[in-house]
Amino acid sequence: MKYFYSILIAVIALVSVHGVRAEETTERSDIPTPTTENINARAKIEERRVEMDKARDAYKKEYDAKILEVKDKRAEFKIELDTKKAELEAKKGEARSLASTTRMDVREKRDDIRSLASTTRGEVKDKREEMRNRAIEALGERITKASEQLSKAVVRLNEIAIKIDSRLNKFADKGVDVIQAQDDLSNARAKISAANTTIQAVSEVSVSTEDPRSSLEELKTAFEVARKAIQDAHAALVEVVKNLKPAVGTSDNSSDDNSADN
Repeated sequence: MKYFYSILIAVIALVSVHGVRAEETTERSDIPTPTTENINARAKIEERRVEMDKARDAYKKEYDAKILEVKDKRAEFKIELDTKKAELEAKKGEARSLASTTRMDVREKRDDIRSLASTTRGEVKDKREEMRNRAIEALGERITKASEQLSKAVVRLNEIAIKIDSRLNKFADKGVDVIQAQDDLSNARAKISAANTTIQAVSEVSVSTEDPRSSLEELKTAFEVARKAIQDAHAALVEVVKNLKPAVGTSDNSSDDNSADN
């Protein structure tokens, strides 16, 4: 009897083991097998992700280029604004000088008439000499002021040239071809130096004691030459900034091509 129970227990245990293995087999059969469609779908998702990454990188490069362009425009505008201010100050100084000289001429003639009517010839001569000396002194002061105003304009142009040179060095460090821009900047600096020389000519105008009016004409001529030289120097600085833009754009395009190849 004990032997019978032992056999029965062994049979029941064997049946239980087969049942568990059957359930495991059924569960494993429920796991989906990768298909060609699933593989293709995953490949498309990965391809789309790569395209989105490229699009994001392209947008960032375009955005950086726009920022650089805005900065260049700001620099160009500031150069033009500073030069316009210098020209305006110079014109104001010239206008004040001419107006003051005209008023002095009128006063001189008026005083001459009064002197002729009320004083002797000797007194008239003394009056004229005194007024001429005052006119010469006033003209000398105007020459000094005109030279100072023009010198300030040249100082501002030199400061702008230094800023442009610093920017060119930064671009060169990034691999941008700035050789032409550096040549243009050298040309602009030469014109700034020439403008400074013309300012020296203004300060060296000699005031004639015999004919102050001719000295005034000489001052006007020297002033116009100096102002024209300052305008030429400003135009040369603006040209540096304009000619630099294509080089910066070419550098950006080259960077894009290298990124695409990689």
